[in-house]
Amino acid sequence: MLVKKSERDDHCDAAKVCSQEGLDANGLLADLGGWNAGSWIVAAAGLGAGAVLLFTHPPDRATGVQVGLRSRGGGASLDLWTAF
Repeated sequence: MLVKKSERDDHCDAAKVCSQEGLDANGLLADLGGWNAGSWIVAAAGLGAGAVLLFTHPPDRATGVQVGLRSRGGGASLDLWTAF
C-alpha cells in the first residue's frame, strides 16, 4: 500500500488532478484497504489468543529452549540451550 500511495502522490498534484497512473494507484489503494484492515484484525486476534494460551498454560521450565546472557572472564556470551 505504501508503494501505491507513493505512486499516487507522484502522479497527482495538490489540486487532486491525477494522471492515469495516479488514478490506477488510487483505485488499487481503495481495493486493498479492506484487506489491510482485515489482516490487522486477524493478527490482533491471534496475538490475543496466543497471550491467553501462554498465561493460562505456562510451559514447564525444565523443558524447552532457553536463551541466556552470561558473563564470562573475557566478556559476555549469548547462550542457547535446551532440555528434554
